[in-house]
Amino acid sequence: MGKDKKKIVKSYIFCYCFLTPELVDFFYNIEGVINFLNHKRGENKLPDFYPKEVIKKFFIQIEKNKENIVTGKSSDLKVGDLVRITGSMFPGSEGKIIQLDEKKGKVKVEIEFMERAVFVDISINECQKLLV
Repeated sequence: MGKDKKKIVKSYIFCYCFLTPELVDFFYNIEGVINFLNHKRGENKLPDFYPKEVIKKFFIQIEKNKENIVTGKSSDLKVGDLVRITGSMFPGSEGKIIQLDEKKGKVKVEIEFMERAVFVDISINECQKLLV
């Protein structure tokens, strides 16, 4: 990866391409790939593509610096709180805490990623409570 490149979202591959069965097989042969779009391994149908508008919206969300004021300490978090993720794979994403394990210092946050609900397990220190 060149010096001008940076990781956008850890554990995801982004590409702009014309999908063929061979290309889908290529992605499944990359170590660690367990899912590809809405496709199931071995399925004959090619995956649906994401419209350009969805991709643009995703990158705008990653880049913009939201003006919501964050407050509170990590120890003030509870299930149902709205939080902004400050670290992890989805920095800047906002979502709702659905699980909290204070002993392990972990939370599970439901966020929207590429127009789908995604559950992210992160450290309590990687999220900040949002004022509502």
